[in-house]
Amino acid sequence: MFFAPGRKYAVLGASTNRGKFGNKILRWYINHKLPVKPINPSAEEVEGVKAYPTLNKYIEDLSISDEPIGVSVVTPPQVSFEMFKEVLEKRNADKIASIWFQPGSFDSKVVKYVIEKLGVSKDSVISNNDCILVSGEGKLRDEI
Repeated sequence: MFFAPGRKYAVLGASTNRGKFGNKILRWYINHKLPVKPINPSAEEVEGVKAYPTLNKYIEDLSISDEPIGVSVVTPPQVSFEMFKEVLEKRNADKIASIWFQPGSFDSKVVKYVIEKLGVSKDSVISNNDCILVSGEGKLRDEI
């Protein structure tokens, strides 16, 4: 399950360029009134929302009482892998509940890593080339 009541989200690879998928996906969350933070190493904010340079920096800003987050991934596979590797190295793996790899953002190495090393349930990892812009609406309706 990717969506859950009260869950916060991050868009790994959020872009300031409105023509890029990282921006479109961030706006999808904003338009659906879901609590989301953009992850972008070179922007202070994206679409008026405070951005974080790394996924781990966002996780470190969460309060202890916050539930684990959902992550939409739009970065290339190697960047995705490095971001998740940092999360594990900083001992924050338990703060990720679900991951939606957008088309082009994953390979078998990173998917295996998040399931086996981060401990994200296989049922909570979407890695079938399904895009949130196409399938997110139905999934959101079904899960929340």
